[in-house]
Amino acid sequence: MKRRQTPRTGWAALAPPLAWLGVFFLLPMIAVFAYSLATREPGGGIEFGLSAENYSRIGDSTLYVWAILRSLRIAVIVTIATLLVAYPVAYYLALVATRWRVTLFVLLIIPWWCSILVKNFAWVAILADTGVLNRLLLQIGVIDQPLKLLYNEFAVVIGLVHVLIPFMVMPIYATLERLDRRLVEAAANLGSSPLRACLEVVLPLSLPGVAAGALLTFILGFGSFITPALLGSERTLMIANLIQGQFMEAFDWPFGAALSMVLLGLVLVLLACFNRLVGLDRLWGPAR
Repeated sequence: MKRRQTPRTGWAALAPPLAWLGVFFLLPMIAVFAYSLATREPGGGIEFGLSAENYSRIGDSTLYVWAILRSLRIAVIVTIATLLVAYPVAYYLALVATRWRVTLFVLLIIPWWCSILVKNFAWVAILADTGVLNRLLLQIGVIDQPLKLLYNEFAVVIGLVHVLIPFMVMPIYATLERLDRRLVEAAANLGSSPLRACLEVVLPLSLPGVAAGALLTFILGFGSFITPALLGSERTLMIANLIQGQFMEAFDWPFGAALSMVLLGLVLVLLACFNRLVGLDRLWGPAR
């Protein structure tokens, strides 16, 4: 007679995910933190120790402080712009007939089958001085000379919104799809217009999805690198671009690691503030 197997409980069930997090997250973070406390020798070598010199260098230069503030501002703008674009899309997906929903989801996901580089270079072709948009505006007589739409903050925001839309649509759709449609019908029966029902019934009940999408979009926008590098300029450098420069151009790994730890610390602080204000446990809970 075979012995009955009991399901794994406690630490045995948590061992695989904890091992995965330890190998692919905790150990790299420990290595980066160790580099941030090291010093770079004149010959290019690295001497490990417990020096806080790299962190003090960040505050000594306004370049890095302004890069952090610029990254925060761009991330906020991108989050708001993405929300304005993604909410109507998610709302329509939640209302459309089921037979069309899969097709629309495929159309939403198709851009993710392309590399971010390809999508950013497409925006270069659209926003350049001789690009599609400027040529169209010149032909219809709206402008008499090309607009400077590329290599500035505007282009960075447009590119990031394009890349991050699915991260905003999915959480909002998940919340809207679970809403009880009878609440909207009840509001209509009481004389509420569709717009008022959307603002006073649908929008408040979809706030957990909005908060989850805004959190994902903000964090990804704050730490973005490729899009600011391709569509921006030296005046729009974000903190991730400066970190890449320290590692790959200046070869100052200790200082680049210190910048990485500061970026991680800022994200954790913002996440803690967000959790205190909204509550992360509410984001994926049942819609109310």
